[in-house]
Amino acid sequence: MTEEYPIWWHSTPRVVNTFLEKYNMRGKTVIPFCTSGGSDISESLSDLRKSCKGAKFKTGYTAGTGSTAEIRSWLRTIGETGSTGQTNPTPAPEPQPTPTPDPSDEGKILVAYFSWSGTSERIAQNIINQTGADAFRIERETPYSTDYNETAYGGAKTEADTNARPPIKAPLASVAQYEKIVLCYPIWWHTAPMTVGTFLERYDLSGKQIYPVSQSASMDRSQYTQSVAFIRACAAGAAVDSGIFSKDNGAIQAYIENTVLK
Repeated sequence: MTEEYPIWWHSTPRVVNTFLEKYNMRGKTVIPFCTSGGSDISESLSDLRKSCKGAKFKTGYTAGTGSTAEIRSWLRTIGETGSTGQTNPTPAPEPQPTPTPDPSDEGKILVAYFSWSGTSERIAQNIINQTGADAFRIERETPYSTDYNETAYGGAKTEADTNARPPIKAPLASVAQYEKIVLCYPIWWHTAPMTVGTFLERYDLSGKQIYPVSQSASMDRSQYTQSVAFIRACAAGAAVDSGIFSKDNGAIQAYIENTVLK
């Protein structure tokens, strides 16, 4: 479906989101097309994705001073014109109740994250908002201390030194319905926290795609490289992407857009 709207205060008009949220958009293809006097379409995509959970997005277009020829060129680029240059009409969807998601459905995205300070949780939440993915917070069954020194030089270091696998709280029964898993975590003692290893080794990840997203206080890339090697060792049978090591929300958003949602 083509979603046409103006930019109001850097986003979609709320009535557009109301319309979209009435329907189950999972598996649908959405083509954003907006009009604006100065804002770019990218400013509205985050809110648009929240209302189209599970949908696939094609590259959008901002109609400002663009000519008809430019719009047709854009449509050809995204494969939405026939040989005559006319757009292919899309029937309007009929109103229907949104079905309860079937947990056996395949092809879904899961964002699994471990966060102690809150930084990885904020990054994960931004990705969830961008993708409409399901979320799972990886937590140790016995919580880490809220005291930094006690956690860093006590529990976390001991676990890293012994390659431990501390039990996690309320683990998911299965991840079979997920094709892609975005894994957000900080660097602890030169690698991923050991609870991340517990999470990965609990499931059959054969054929899954895993996308590491990490950051640290020192931003030492060699430590991130070690963490990716750790994830590959724990995620037997999965295809683990090189991921992204960054605190830049824009860079992370671009990585998700160009890699996970591709």
